[in-house]
Amino acid sequence: MHRVITMVALVALLFSVAAASASEFSSPPEDLGNIEWWTDFPYHRNAMIDFGTDPFDGTSPWPEPGAEDTYPDGLPLGDYGIVWDLDPAVNYDLEGPDDPEIYLTDWFGILVTEPNDDYTLEDIIHWDATNPASWNPQPTSAASGILWAEHPGIRGDENIIVDFLWHIDNFPGDLGRIYNEIWMYDVDSLGNWAGVNTTVGYWTEDGYVPATNVDFQLGAGASPWYALEYWNEFTPNPTWEVMDIRVVLKPGEDQGLGDKFGLDSVHIAKEVPEPGTLALFGLGALGLVAWRRRKTS
Repeated sequence: MHRVITMVALVALLFSVAAASASEFSSPPEDLGNIEWWTDFPYHRNAMIDFGTDPFDGTSPWPEPGAEDTYPDGLPLGDYGIVWDLDPAVNYDLEGPDDPEIYLTDWFGILVTEPNDDYTLEDIIHWDATNPASWNPQPTSAASGILWAEHPGIRGDENIIVDFLWHIDNFPGDLGRIYNEIWMYDVDSLGNWAGVNTTVGYWTEDGYVPATNVDFQLGAGASPWYALEYWNEFTPNPTWEVMDIRVVLKPGEDQGLGDKFGLDSVHIAKEVPEPGTLALFGLGALGLVAWRRRKTS
């Protein structure tokens, strides 16, 4: 029987409208020519988690087994959980114009499926202020605030699955778009950079939707940190999504040599065009068709 260990962070945050500046993307959605994006920075929602504080510091006690059966939105929770608050002044930046009205029900958590029944949550999930000393090969440039997962076992153990989950609420609309940028570093059990099996998608009221990868970029210089950008369009716009970064970790030949995966930051933008905007866009498209017909007649 699989053993499921979970850590859930329910975000209860204070939002300050007087923030100095909104967070910008390394690869902004409006600059990409291969996706549809209408709104200007800072978009409708503009939220980032940079893991600047240790989630294990000052956490609440473990709940009793069976105290909760499900995540919000019907996602499985398992028997154990641990909860902490994120600090918007340090590691949760919320600066889209829609954020003040709907951010309170956002949450972030981790779901670990550990079929070996040998390891605790703390064996698998870690936090470091900078690059962990145990990483081999060691990144040539440092990041700050890293949430990371590793397989602590050896050959013969089963794979461990880690789901990094971020619930994002939305205003309803006929159409919605989400764009996210994930800065990460990973090395597999054979020492291969970017070799860990990783998938990204969204849970909504209608089920799971794979995320569409639209861009890739490396860190400055010789940095092995890299970013993947994803974009999806929803019709109609769901009232929430849970972004799921799923990592399948393989064991190594010896202790400490299993797959390792680190997150430096996760950043999302949301846009929900107003019905009037969609209508204007439709009128513009009709006008273009009429102009072309007149020109060819």
